[in-house]
Amino acid sequence: MRRFILIVLLFTMLIGILSGCDSTQAKNNETTLQSEQNYPTEPIETQVYDPSLYRPQDRGECFIETENAYYYLNNKMVYVSQKAEPTFYYLCGKPDCSHSGSDCNAYGGYWLGYWNEKLYTIQYMDESMCACQMDLDGANHKVFAELECPIAANGTSGGAYGFSIQNGYLFYEIISDPCSFFMLDLRTGETTRLFEELLTGKQTAISTLFLQLVDGVLYFELEDRENPEEVKRSLYSFDMESRSIKKLLDWGEDSFTVENGKLCAYLREDGTFYSYDLATGTEDYPFKPDLGIGAAYYDTEYIYLKCWDWYDVSVNELYIFDREYQLLDHIHLKSGEDYLYRSEDKLFFYSMNNGKITGMIPASEIGNGKMEIQRLQDPYSIR
Repeated sequence: MRRFILIVLLFTMLIGILSGCDSTQAKNNETTLQSEQNYPTEPIETQVYDPSLYRPQDRGECFIETENAYYYLNNKMVYVSQKAEPTFYYLCGKPDCSHSGSDCNAYGGYWLGYWNEKLYTIQYMDESMCACQMDLDGANHKVFAELECPIAANGTSGGAYGFSIQNGYLFYEIISDPCSFFMLDLRTGETTRLFEELLTGKQTAISTLFLQLVDGVLYFELEDRENPEEVKRSLYSFDMESRSIKKLLDWGEDSFTVENGKLCAYLREDGTFYSYDLATGTEDYPFKPDLGIGAAYYDTEYIYLKCWDWYDVSVNELYIFDREYQLLDHIHLKSGEDYLYRSEDKLFFYSMNNGKITGMIPASEIGNGKMEIQRLQDPYSIR
């Protein structure tokens, strides 16, 4: 129940505006971006503090690395930085632009994703929730598709949303009654509703926070909250070609990654690393570092283990292991600061309180025992 509440809080800015969405089919639309009323000009501070829910790298949103630049979304605005020397600016080249409304090229709405040299955002326009597209320089804003908003049992439509772009598909969930889940093909604009046979319970949901598409197979977590006293979670696989669904195993509240035929995770309550062989169903617990509650994020070289204490905000640690579980380095983070993204040659950090990027560490410093965050200029001070 706690994680469901946190997910909903992540999208509270959406709930109030989604009740008017119509149930329509996704379609291509090249309408020019229109102004949105009541645009908030001040940063919106989130009240969610579960570190395991944060790293946008693993949710496919909000922070993006391309060949030449970094992009990130905060307070509905897209910021960009060249890769050589990170300094983030509004993604807007309009002369005399006030950067205070949806007519600004940097306006990104509620979510930011990337695929095939295009940026994608989610915006509320003309009483509809839309997936919008723009060029990497912020030009050529247009509506790509209108998102479906199914009618809930109480007569309203929509609810809290979650989004993830993976391998040319935009996956999105609508936490309503019942929950619904969709796949928008960014190649064709076609929308497909998925998992209807699973999403029949009154309080059943799939979370895009835990979603991975690997080699044509979609791995996802499903929560069944029919019985509030006993929340059940399971991991499933969905073959994109055959459309077959398979339950893999019962699951907890842990983020995971799938690679080389294995599902890997750090089990926060047990404080141990875990792997599951997808072919044989064999479970393994390769290493228990005894570092307490945490969440692990994997790349080809390293495992990044973020550890915290629910009751002591001063406990905020980042441990870096090689792929053989040898500890290479460790850094203590400020209260409210979190690890965000490993780019090609940098580690980025940001504030959980206001979403601002706070600093970076060159990846070349991993293992030297002297890692120190280099503070970046506050993008809100750049005008």
